[in-house]
Amino acid sequence: MQDCFRTTDFRELLDRPDVDAVMITTPDHWHVPIALASIRAGKDVACEKPIGLCVQHGRILADAAAAAGCVFRTDSEFRSIPLWYKAVSLVRTGKIGQLKTIRTVAPCWNQPLPMQPTMPVPPELDYEMWLGPAPLAPYTEQRVHAPKSYVAGYDRPGWYGNRTYCDGGIVNWGYHPLDIVQWGNDSELTGPVEVEGTGEFPPLDGLWNVILGFDVRYRYANGVELVYKNTGRDASTPNQVHVRFEGTEGWVCCWYGPDRLEAEPESLLSAEVKPEDFPFPLENERRNFLNCIKTRARTLADAEVGHRSTTVAQIAYIACQVGRPLKWDPDAERFQNDDEANQLLTLPPGRPPWSVT
Repeated sequence: MQDCFRTTDFRELLDRPDVDAVMITTPDHWHVPIALASIRAGKDVACEKPIGLCVQHGRILADAAAAAGCVFRTDSEFRSIPLWYKAVSLVRTGKIGQLKTIRTVAPCWNQPLPMQPTMPVPPELDYEMWLGPAPLAPYTEQRVHAPKSYVAGYDRPGWYGNRTYCDGGIVNWGYHPLDIVQWGNDSELTGPVEVEGTGEFPPLDGLWNVILGFDVRYRYANGVELVYKNTGRDASTPNQVHVRFEGTEGWVCCWYGPDRLEAEPESLLSAEVKPEDFPFPLENERRNFLNCIKTRARTLADAEVGHRSTTVAQIAYIACQVGRPLKWDPDAERFQNDDEANQLLTLPPGRPPWSVT
């Protein structure tokens, strides 16, 4: 299209008075800075999950969106997939009795990779803009986007494996099922109160240095327990992403890729849920965003919801790092009596600053 405006600088887009809303689909280290700039510019925002690289920055963004009254959508398609919607509706309307345990699995394709030789920046890449709020670092292809053939079974961009730009599968991909966990548990505006976990970590000074594997347990204030694990990095491992809700009168489990729903008793699969009992529309996440721009209604996953679901993943990473049980206060958004863990709620030295200058 000859009349389509194109720019490599998001600030030029935000300066346009004829732009009402933006969609942010950048690497994770850019999510919060661009979203904050968009809110300050008076735009409505759809932002890819996860919300930021630390809990503190998610809180800053959620508060900014609320104060501005902007329409905000945390972009994840899982709430718009009919079978996942069905599973949550069965849980939220008590069809499995009292919810007791949730089990979920997320993929973790991450691999360790040592630092790579510096390479010339490709002419089509504005590398300085790509780095943005991150510290200056020499260009190498695997820092930005690794060839898919480089590691068998690893089809994520290079930045996905570096903690300066992303927290890896535990947070980036894990947001999808953990958001369903939060929705099904009716805890999307709060979070768990206890968390503990173990993880497998590569050398931190490598180029790809995010957590490689994890096994995390949580407890919510309502007594519900959550188990969160990864599928493994073997390319032959089948996709096992799922969320299983277990109650006093049965269970329901939704699988991703391909989507399928299982339940016990099987009669749950044909159970009807009345719209007045589960009053959430089933609609495409982008359509939900556009409709809410018109009506000024709250989206199905606004900044507060997105921040809370991201936080569930982020405190898992912290629990794996410190290696001990932690008590989490979802109101104060701090760990109780653990200064070391609380220091990890913001970006440690060597991580990018939260603001754009």
